[in-house]
Amino acid sequence: MRTKIGVIAIQGDVAEHVIALEKTLAERGEKGEVVKIKQRGIMDSCDAIVIPGGESTTIGRLIEREGIHPELKEAATAGKTIALSFHPELTEDRRIQHFSLIWYRFLRNKINC
Repeated sequence: MRTKIGVIAIQGDVAEHVIALEKTLAERGEKGEVVKIKQRGIMDSCDAIVIPGGESTTIGRLIEREGIHPELKEAATAGKTIALSFHPELTEDRRIQHFSLIWYRFLRNKINC
């Protein structure tokens, strides 16, 4: 089976993410490919999704603007792996639509899920 990993590529340079994922697949001896997701219509063909870190407000807005948000929620609902390296739910800025993929709350030195 070929694994297809999509990296959300709507802000900044995501080359390091793509290279690291390709290297990991190769080291594990797995056949697969890593694709950049810049617009809607690509995510459905991916087995896993990576959302690189960065400025959460901007990433959240761009995901919404590019029409990727509904596909992201659908992927999570379908049980696909979603790797986040930013935390949109931690902001108190109500202009940002939360992803609502998983509920969690950070307390000092703890994570409640």
